[in-house]
Amino acid sequence: MSNPLAPFIVRSQKADGTIVGVGFLIGEHQILTCAHVVRDALNMRSTPPDPPQDDIHLDFPFIEMEKVIKAKVVSRGWGPCLQNTECGSDIAVLSLSDPPPHGSRPASLNISTADVSDHPFFTYGFPKGYDKGVQADGIVKYEQADQSVQLEDENVTGKRIEGGFSGAPVWDEQLESVIGMISSADRQKETKVAFMIPTQLIINVCPDLRELLDDGKISLQKILQDLSKRMKEITSVYMPVAKYLKRIGKEDIDEDGELFLEVVKNFLYRELSAEDFIEMWQQTDTAPVQPPKEIHYDILAEQLEAGEIIPFLGSEMLHLFGLSASAQQDLTRTLAEKAKYPDFNGSLPMISQYYQMELSRNTLIRTVSEAECASLQPNNLYHLLGNITSPVVVISTYYDNVLETIFREKQKKFVIMSHYMHSKADQDFGKVFLMYSDRSEPEKSLTPEAVSGLNLLEQGYSIIYKICGCFNLCNAEIIGKMDPLIISEDDFFNFSRHLERLIPDYLTREFGRRRLLFFGYNLEEWQDRLVANTILEKKRVHRDRSYTVAGNPSPYEKAYWKFNGVDVYPVELEPFVENLHNAMEELQNEI
Repeated sequence: MSNPLAPFIVRSQKADGTIVGVGFLIGEHQILTCAHVVRDALNMRSTPPDPPQDDIHLDFPFIEMEKVIKAKVVSRGWGPCLQNTECGSDIAVLSLSDPPPHGSRPASLNISTADVSDHPFFTYGFPKGYDKGVQADGIVKYEQADQSVQLEDENVTGKRIEGGFSGAPVWDEQLESVIGMISSADRQKETKVAFMIPTQLIINVCPDLRELLDDGKISLQKILQDLSKRMKEITSVYMPVAKYLKRIGKEDIDEDGELFLEVVKNFLYRELSAEDFIEMWQQTDTAPVQPPKEIHYDILAEQLEAGEIIPFLGSEMLHLFGLSASAQQDLTRTLAEKAKYPDFNGSLPMISQYYQMELSRNTLIRTVSEAECASLQPNNLYHLLGNITSPVVVISTYYDNVLETIFREKQKKFVIMSHYMHSKADQDFGKVFLMYSDRSEPEKSLTPEAVSGLNLLEQGYSIIYKICGCFNLCNAEIIGKMDPLIISEDDFFNFSRHLERLIPDYLTREFGRRRLLFFGYNLEEWQDRLVANTILEKKRVHRDRSYTVAGNPSPYEKAYWKFNGVDVYPVELEPFVENLHNAMEELQNEI
């Protein structure tokens, strides 16, 4: 049986040939290993805070053993200067001075947030006396306090993980991909316990790795290789999908190509079933989704007035404020400037992640809580929602408080609802934060069960569910103790991982009773899709369809919305809101 690690595993050694650890190929020229393996290879007494400049000697033992290739630590790939936690700091990304040997290929990294506990794993190391290597296997256990993951071998026989395994890839035999890197082992031989740094944490510590893994031809080549291994599961569509991927690999990948690559990756990471992947491909590859021939604004107005629709306000709502540049982009630039990152060209979650790693979570929250939202003026949609006489449920993904201002002006009772993502007290994680329009003090730490007993809608309160939190909820009193913001990459990953604890059952029941209407929702960003998936998953068991407003949806967007039971209204946001506002005025005049 062939070793699945053979094409990408490397031995790390001193200049005299003494083997000190392992690493593995993750890109065209990039090697991932542990910082302490680099330290040992360079005969250093301690791990330096800055990237070492000396060459590290490597070879590919399954391809060209003892043919040494030199490598250096890349400037933004040295864990000790990127992350302060013990686990995250033991990471090093190297760049090969020469191309890897023929027959090598990058490892297939699984960077999903899926639970892998109790999965069988396999790894390979080079402990003392085993220069040609030896395998070790066992069961994946649970995440530790430092975010490492415990590994155990429950068998009496078999090689234990020990010195010489550091930096080795951990192969999940169920997912058929690398889920982490060996970082340490218990020195008590009888325990057979070791620890790995999960790939998701590695990506968080070295955000440039995500760009590497998603970078053009390297990513496409690896995707095609991984897809071929699962060809039997998608036999009916494998050939046209492979042809499409090869075609876009020869061209500059456009927006539609990038979005479809995300679908393929979700399938390869086993976040999307084969059946769902086939259906999404067929919807993307065939005739466009036919939207409703006519938009009945009068019916939509009646449904909104009756509280039968939940408006879902996305980040593109900012265009209704007359902003040509997104306020999120302005905030992203502000954070980049304050973090002394002048050439940053990424997303708000990415710069927020960098900001809190370089400075601190408290500094990040203090900075964004001072964000200037005064330039945002109420628009027609907000006035429309404020004029609805019945209690409404509104979901908002942006961090402003303009809707609350309108509701107060209209003397409409409401409560802002959010949940704590960060807390010094573990028992407060996932608890609900409520701020009432007619009370001076908020309710800060309610359990989801307690929220159900409040009967907020029945008491005449509208609910503004700030699913990503709100800047004005982060005052000086709570900074450093608890905060409800979902803004950094870690926040979104934790939200996905713990969503069952975060969304109160009271809201989930309302999702089932009402339809969703997405306004200004952007599917191009992964974090926006994650939030939409969360709500749609909660609603999936209910058969009634929802709606989205999208003036010129891409093939991917059409397929995505159709797959999730959402009808597309092919109208630009501004005219749709204006027509709906007029219909609501006519309805209320009749009443």
